Amino acid sequence: MPRCVRPAVLAVITALALFLLVLPAMAQAPPSGDTYGSSINPTTNYGAQTTLVLQPGVTTYMQFNLNMLPPGAVINKATLRLYVDAAVQPGSFDVYQLDNSWSESTLNFNNAPPLGVSVTGGNPIAITAASKSTFILIDVTSLVQAWANGTATNDGVALALTTSTGNFSLDSKEATMTSHQPELDLALGGPAGPVGPQGPTGATGPTGPAGAKGATGAAGPAGPKGATGATGATGATGPQGATGKTGSQGPIGPAGATGAQGPQGTVGPQGAVGVTGATGTTGAAGAQGQPGAQGIQGFTGATGPQGPQGATGQSGPGLAETRAALLQWYPQNYPAGTNPAGIAFDGSNIWITNYTSNTVTKMLASNGAIVGTYPVGAWSLAIAFDGSNIWVTNSNSGSVTELSASTGATIGTFPTGASPYGIAFDGTNIWVANAQSNNVTELLASTGATVGTYPAGGNPVGVAFDGSNIWVVNYASNSVTKLLASSGATVGTYPTGNGPYGIAFDGLNIWVVNGIDNTVTKLLASSGAAVGTYPVGKGPYFLAFDGSNIWVTNGADNTVTKLLASNGATLGTYPVGSTPDAVAFDGSNIWVTNPNSNNVTRIGATK
Repeated sequence: MPRCVRPAVLAVITALALFLLVLPAMAQAPPSGDTYGSSINPTTNYGAQTTLVLQPGVTTYMQFNLNMLPPGAVINKATLRLYVDAAVQPGSFDVYQLDNSWSESTLNFNNAPPLGVSVTGGNPIAITAASKSTFILIDVTSLVQAWANGTATNDGVALALTTSTGNFSLDSKEATMTSHQPELDLALGGPAGPVGPQGPTGATGPTGPAGAKGATGAAGPAGPKGATGATGATGATGPQGATGKTGSQGPIGPAGATGAQGPQGTVGPQGAVGVTGATGTTGAAGAQGQPGAQGIQGFTGATGPQGPQGATGQSGPGLAETRAALLQWYPQNYPAGTNPAGIAFDGSNIWITNYTSNTVTKMLASNGAIVGTYPVGAWSLAIAFDGSNIWVTNSNSGSVTELSASTGATIGTFPTGASPYGIAFDGTNIWVANAQSNNVTELLASTGATVGTYPAGGNPVGVAFDGSNIWVVNYASNSVTKLLASSGATVGTYPTGNGPYGIAFDGLNIWVVNGIDNTVTKLLASSGAAVGTYPVGKGPYFLAFDGSNIWVTNGADNTVTKLLASNGATLGTYPVGSTPDAVAFDGSNIWVTNPNSNNVTRIGATK
């Protein structure tokens, strides 16, 4: 005999079944295409980029694939989910319906479809610095319902600024490192099923015999009305986990004191001069006779013997063979001044700024021998060579000093903005990033005269030249600004990682160190579009290009990282001195300044 199911248990099972029947189904519609168009480069397609940019003159476009919806599905709610990966400047944007088709691989600013009506009903979404590394959710139910029921064609949506300022970006479907692509989150419900047919009426049973009429019983009291069972509550959706805040960067420690200069050694005594022989007496004058024969020429003092000439050697070994023979497959350290910071190569010599001793040191690149040390301004920092002379930024003097590369003599000192940091030469002029003035100064290299001063982002620290444009690293804005070298006009500003500092050009791309993220970002110099971001060591600071590779100093690891410039792959990490800072290439070797070791490290670039 089967066991009976208790009524209470049966009621629970029935309620649970009803709850599951009314629970809405959830689905996610992935993007089938996303890109953006820029008025700065109106014919450029950005379909392969890992970010979707929103700034003045730039509009982002997205399409979503709804083929995954089951037949007859009803969309109860549709939410557009976006991930903010950078928020350089606050602003607001809105979502717009698109009524014309487009393709991710061909869309650009010139051929982009026009914007339709606002999907949010004219309620823009605000982006602030706090929005970085968070998801934003936008209700787009009415538009997606129209796509699903066929009253509107699914041509996607566009995102555009509603404010005159704003600079932020979102992850695209190509952002495989984070997998935070745009997405439509859908709450689905199905249509009610048809009513089943009514079952047949059962046969009428036979009439039983009439029983005896019983006495009429007294009417019993009415029983109390049973309470209506409560409807089970819908389970709450779990909250989205909070995104951790980016740790703030610690303050820059004070510069160490300059050590006292040692006393100059005494000059050795000069050797004694040999005694001059006595002069013979003059003979009496004789009568003038006929011209006699010419006397014998006196002896010339003997010259020391010349050593035999060495035999002509065979052709010398190549660079790799020489290094192998001398066991130079390891870093070599050479002493510099106090707290060496910036570094540059002039074709024969390495020049190093000594930050706390207000000097620069010149050493032979061939063997590290010091040629001389020369005074400059207060807190000498960055350094550049213009083909004839050396230029040094004096970060505490608001100036640059020009020295003769051949002699080290000071040619002149010229004013800049406040706290000049990075410096670069464009073939005619010197460009200086002024960290506390939020601008760059252009000086005529031939005279030091100021050509112009141009705005940049927050705390510009690094500067580089790409053959046509000047690129400025904005530390406080997490961006780089591109200026026309011919006029100083701003071409564009592009996002980087957190705490950008060093910058270099590889002939095609701009590379930027992100000191807080422990990465470097590679940007296409022609458009500023991000090509990729690659990990390096801890506390990266500066970088240099050796013709094939990018070398990055890791200040917290006491190492340098070598990356293949073509794809960002790590080729090796090598030890240097303490807290490595600036880096330069001399055609054969990589040179690194080590401020806390008071020396520089030389590494074979072909290592």
